[in-house]
Amino acid sequence: MPYTGSSHNKRTSAPSPGSGRPVIPHRELGRQLERQRAMLLNSTALSLAASDISETSADLADQAAMECAHDLALEVKQRTFKNCAGSNARCN
Repeated sequence: MPYTGSSHNKRTSAPSPGSGRPVIPHRELGRQLERQRAMLLNSTALSLAASDISETSADLADQAAMECAHDLALEVKQRTFKNCAGSNARCN
C-alpha cells in the first residue's frame, strides 16, 4: 500500500547537477516500485507453484509429465518478467 502522507509527497531539495542521479517525480517512482513489487510477488507465487524438478518418480511417464509441467512454469515465469519489464502497464 503506497504511503500518502503529505510530508513525503514534497521534494525538499533537488539533486545537484553533478550528482549523476536522474530527477524522477515522486509519483512515477511510486509507480515503478509498485510494478517491481508486483513482478516480485508474481515470481514468488510462480516459484511456489512450480513443482520441484529434483523429485523423482518410479514411473517414467509421471516423471516426464512432472518435468514438462516444470518447464511450462518456467516459460510462464520468463514471459511474465518480459511482459512486465517491457510495458508501462501495472503487472499483478
